[in-house]
Amino acid sequence: MSLIGDLVFILVLLSATVSAQDDCCSISRQRALESFRQDVSTRVNSAVPVLFETSQPYRGRRYYLSKPLGNADINRSQAMCLLIGGYLAEIDDAAEYLFVKSFIRGYSGFFAVYTGGNDEAQEGAWVYRYSGKPVTYLDWTPGQPTNDIDGDCLTYLDRTDWKMDDFRCNYSNGDTRFICEVPDSPV
Repeated sequence: MSLIGDLVFILVLLSATVSAQDDCCSISRQRALESFRQDVSTRVNSAVPVLFETSQPYRGRRYYLSKPLGNADINRSQAMCLLIGGYLAEIDDAAEYLFVKSFIRGYSGFFAVYTGGNDEAQEGAWVYRYSGKPVTYLDWTPGQPTNDIDGDCLTYLDRTDWKMDDFRCNYSNGDTRFICEVPDSPV
């Protein structure tokens, strides 16, 4: 199993143990569960520098740009963001867009960066994957969105100075990244 697969498995296991905590009746089981969660949290936190580049704080949150991890899959990307306490980035306005764009520009070796925006449910109706809120700020690449059947995920695109593009949600070339938004307070 890949590192991403292992971390996604841990995320699923943690969500199952949280549900199981409600059914726990003994103090010792609750303590063991809390100890397990703390151990996993420590391991995840120590993995963050290996998996992500981290931005400076911005409006009470940080952005985490994935390092090369192989093929991009939007569902795994969202799971990785959830694992570190956030979600695929939700760009609310021009200032946030420019902050994230500037952060992305500091790195190279990839041509697209996935955000949380998508129009998978209805072509042309852009919403955020995590919150379900409508996308309110878009700075499209010239000629975009094309509204292809395959272009359902909102990305920043290198060849257009990191403007937005409607791109395939699962690109298998390995030269894409994703960006997480992590509030200072846990989600």
